[in-house]
Amino acid sequence: MRPLLIALITSLCLALVATSAWAGERDKTKSRLRRGEIIVKTSPVKGSKYPKILAMALIDVPPSSLWEIIGNCDLYKDNLPNVVEAKLIKMVKKNVERCKVVVSVPLLPNLTAITDTKVKVVPNTSYIREWKLVKGDYKRNVGKWTIVPFESPDRTLAVYETHVVPKMDVPPKIQKMALRNALPGLFKLLRRRTAEREAAKRARKVKQKNAATGSR
Repeated sequence: MRPLLIALITSLCLALVATSAWAGERDKTKSRLRRGEIIVKTSPVKGSKYPKILAMALIDVPPSSLWEIIGNCDLYKDNLPNVVEAKLIKMVKKNVERCKVVVSVPLLPNLTAITDTKVKVVPNTSYIREWKLVKGDYKRNVGKWTIVPFESPDRTLAVYETHVVPKMDVPPKIQKMALRNALPGLFKLLRRRTAEREAAKRARKVKQKNAATGSR
């Protein structure tokens, strides 16, 4: 298994159990992922009532296909849940993007974040998108997407990490709703959107092949 993949699964296992049993937990986590589970865990952050979130799942497309969405904030509105506006503002410098993302929150006003995002891509190996807050409706908004192959070049492990502290007070009920529904919904929608995009690619290839054959 690739070193980065091992590190990602190990980090989740350490969030699950801080004992010498972590190796067994790592195997359990891999088994849960293979079964198609979407794993969501939280860990406390000192001085904050909002936890750090770590979520991961497998998506049956190559990492580059998932990255076509995650690596382009202009596509978030049509491909990620609860995003009502998203756009690239500018390139701050090489491999650092400034993006604006507005999300809807049940029973609360929309929340806007302008973030600077560092992008690191090693083609066919790893795709990382790590952001920090510039300004917006948050006291803190940091996070990271990590996308790597999982046991096959056509299967992807997607890992989402974030710690978000809104300026407004979010009731515990809304926080629990986000953990229970929003994060699993995020991965389910990504599975659907990437499958649709892959099917469209295959259809275009068939059409192009048929067109080339017909022109002979």
